[in-house]
Amino acid sequence: MNFIEIIGVRLKYLFLPLVCYTYGSLAFISRQMRGAVINSLGQDYVRTAKAKGLSQKVVLWKHAFRNSLLPIITLFANIFPLAISGSIVLEIIFSIPGMGKLAYEAILRRNYPIVFSVVMFSGILTLVGNLVSDILYAVVDPRISYSSKRIKMAKEKIEKNTDSEQAYWSYVKRQFRKNKRALFSAYFVAFLAFIALFADFLANEKPIVAKYQGVTYFPIAKSYSVNLGLSKWQTPLKNINWLDAKYDWAIRPLIPYSPTTVDNFNMQFVGPFDKQSIKSIRWKHWFGTEKIGRDILSGLIHGTRTAFLVGLVSMSIASLIGIILGSLAGFFGDNRLKVSRASAIGMVLSAIFGFFYAFSSRSQTISDSMGVSPIKGLFQLLISVGIFIAVCGIFYLLTRPMKFIPLLNKKTSVPIDIIVQRLIEILLSIPRLFLIIAIVAIAKPSIFLVMIVIGATSWTEIARFIRAELLKVRSLEYIEASRHLGIAIIDFNKTCHSKCTFTRFNNHCLWYCFCHFSRGFFIIYRIGITTRNANLG
Repeated sequence: MNFIEIIGVRLKYLFLPLVCYTYGSLAFISRQMRGAVINSLGQDYVRTAKAKGLSQKVVLWKHAFRNSLLPIITLFANIFPLAISGSIVLEIIFSIPGMGKLAYEAILRRNYPIVFSVVMFSGILTLVGNLVSDILYAVVDPRISYSSKRIKMAKEKIEKNTDSEQAYWSYVKRQFRKNKRALFSAYFVAFLAFIALFADFLANEKPIVAKYQGVTYFPIAKSYSVNLGLSKWQTPLKNINWLDAKYDWAIRPLIPYSPTTVDNFNMQFVGPFDKQSIKSIRWKHWFGTEKIGRDILSGLIHGTRTAFLVGLVSMSIASLIGIILGSLAGFFGDNRLKVSRASAIGMVLSAIFGFFYAFSSRSQTISDSMGVSPIKGLFQLLISVGIFIAVCGIFYLLTRPMKFIPLLNKKTSVPIDIIVQRLIEILLSIPRLFLIIAIVAIAKPSIFLVMIVIGATSWTEIARFIRAELLKVRSLEYIEASRHLGIAIIDFNKTCHSKCTFTRFNNHCLWYCFCHFSRGFFIIYRIGITTRNANLG
């Protein structure tokens, strides 16, 4: 067979893997492109093009489409590493001898040359993708410039309106209520959140309240304090069988089974419409049981809590890191953020020593606490954060006298954009699933550790998106007007002896930029939670 015939034979076997591999990303990219095009169609240059009598095709493809490509270019750098790393799950399911499966087997066999080769190729393609995307930013939108020259001063003045913020949120609420699908989605998410929050009271083998041996107990509420280590079970309840105990009276949840409860009389995948060995309809397995007799509906209810917890915590961590770093990189660039040399030295030293004393030296304590209880692990993590802040504060106080030295008090530009971009490239060069597997294999297995790892490795997309938006937004007229009008320019070197060159007009401009893309961020946050599992595949 020739090459074309080989492709034709293999193409039908690649259809299902391609569909499974691309449908999640296709939906995400489509929503991003739709939002960008809608935003561009409302701009002044589009209305001007329509007023000139240009055809709808020219207006859409030449003016609106080109200026809507920034979010898609932001995602462009992720395509190259994915092409090499592949999908471990899909390659195992469809028996595809791909790079992802090869690297996964190399990790299990400790075949370091193959692992290093995959990471090296992934890193190279990440660098190439970031370089191409940065070039395409300036090609697609001429307003984006990496030079230090300012754009000409805008002549339009900012109109002050004290009720603008209130009117804006009123408009957002009205528009949200008009969108029936958004309302339905909000109600559905609220319903799932209610199930996740009250899962123990909806499906549990323990009664909500019961009277046992003449004493009234609240077993479910008591279990919370016992799990936190605040109290212990009463003597009559230590070895009690919650299902078969003889209560004086009891109020049970709607589903009288816990996810771990084994029904020995209904094993081997009993269906919801099959004959079940139960006392009464009250004990029916409404969704059936699995192989060893555990109730499926109870597992779904408690699984909702786990899914919400993982998605909410991981995306909160990723959003916090991504918003801060992406905003700093996009707005300040490489030469707008100026600090004294003493402050720069203090920040570098505080970051190094703070990370060592707060996290590196306490890694075993944090890992042991997470293995015992997620609450204790969170408490130890908060202690580490406090230590990190304390170390940064100590170095700040130590570097203050250094600012009286003229050489160290001289201002220097912090290349925050380059630093953030290199950090993103490092994380993107390592396949995310491999990194998660490696970290979880080293530390003790814990759902809380998985949430932290996912959040700490998933902020790159948000940071790149916000950086791209701010590269465009910071050149808009109202940002330039606020900068050139000199809104209350105050040098904090003269007012608070902090020798920090952040000026108030920069804070105003940054706040305007935050307001501009806040609506887009909430869309990203919602999509990120729903597509997190697909991205990990």
